[in-house]
This record gives sequence, structure tokens and C-alpha cells, in this order.
Amino acid sequence: MPLLFGVFESDIPKLLRYPSLARVHKLVLGTTRKNNIDLAPLRMYQRLETLFLNNHARNISTLGDLPSVQRLWLSQIAKSVSLRFVGRMEGLRFLTVSLGGRPSTEELAHPKVSHLEVLRVRGLSEIDLSAFPQLQALRIEDQLQLRSLELNTGTIIRWLSIWNCKNLSNLLGLSQASALNSLSLGRTALEPDRILDNTPSSLKCLIISGYGRRRNEELENRIRSKGYTPTISEPDTEGEHD
Repeated sequence: MPLLFGVFESDIPKLLRYPSLARVHKLVLGTTRKNNIDLAPLRMYQRLETLFLNNHARNISTLGDLPSVQRLWLSQIAKSVSLRFVGRMEGLRFLTVSLGGRPSTEELAHPKVSHLEVLRVRGLSEIDLSAFPQLQALRIEDQLQLRSLELNTGTIIRWLSIWNCKNLSNLLGLSQASALNSLSLGRTALEPDRILDNTPSSLKCLIISGYGRRRNEELENRIRSKGYTPTISEPDTEGEHD
């Protein structure tokens, strides 16, 4: 049973205390004028699998006590709010962080997250993938402070999309990313020739764009000539709930 709540003018800080709501498996809390919903009662939500929070952070550390949550989306959470509770969420596999602000993904470290999305987080300049040893799919969008990303040795990432990170000029360790199957790069400062010369043997799908129509067409032709498919499907999310 899902519950979606987003009445902007509402003022119900005790909303989640109603026992009848504790049976939901999906909970979406949209932004309200006061953003004052108390999250502490979520300890009683033993069936909760998917949680989306937009701007709500009152007693947010409670989420660390929710082993049933597999998918978490945190939107517009202020950088003053610690997200270290994420590492205690034992069942978490899919994590999205958008808007808000923080300098790095350090507080999001998790041993079992397989899918990570970092979308338009203000001030973020560092993404350390060694903090996500089970990561298989990564989407990064609108991170203008990000200048370098390292695919660390032993990474099992198989799907990577980086879009509108205009100052990203270094993608380190690409040739050693032996599990990478799909790679999409758009509107970055990466040099296309360096990418094409360092692709791993596992790669099958490749997009490099954002250089103007003529250059994009040239790149697509080169990509096809190397035997890659110039299209990227969404990462497979089936069977990821072990």
C-alpha cells in the first residue's frame, strides 16, 4: 500500500504517528510550507520498502533504523543535516540524492548500494566510489563543481551515465573498469579521443555527445565504426533485492 502526501499548506507534524499508516510499503512526502513532519515514528514502519523525502529532515536519523527500506530518494536536504545514517540502512540498494547541498558523497557511504544517482547537488566536488563497493549503476547529472571521477580498481560498475558536468575533465581508471557495459557522456569537458582510446573490452554501448551537431555526428560514426551501440538503455533494476 503506497502513501503519497504533498499538501503544501498542511501543518501535521504528527502525521506519521497514525498506526494505520505503518502498513505502507511506499511513502512519498512532498515539500510543505513548514516541512515539519516528524520522521521518528518511521521506526514502526516495518513494511516500508520505498521512501521519498523532499525537504523533510526532522529526526531523519531514524532512517538508519529501517532495515526494510530498499529504495531511498533524498531531495532538498540541507547540507547542515548529516546523512551518515544512510550507512546503517541494511536493506538499502537504490539511493538517489538530489538538490540540497554538500561537498562530497562521504556521508552516503554504503557497503551494499548497487544503484546510485547524484543529481544537481549544490557544491558537490567529490564522489569517492570506493565508498560503494557493490555499485553497479551510477548516474551523475548537473554537477558543475565535479572535475574528476575515478573508477577505482576492482569496481563492478556496469552502467555509467554522466550528464551536464561541464567541468569534468578526468575519468580515471576507465580502461580498468572490466565490468562496464554501458557508458553515456554528455556535456562534459572530457576529451572524446581519450575516452575512445581507453574503453574497456567489456563495453558494448557508448554515447559521447554535447560538442555541437556536426561533432556529435562525427563521434557517433566513430562509435559505430568501433562496434559499439550508440544508445543506452536504463540500468536493469530487476533482481536487485537480495
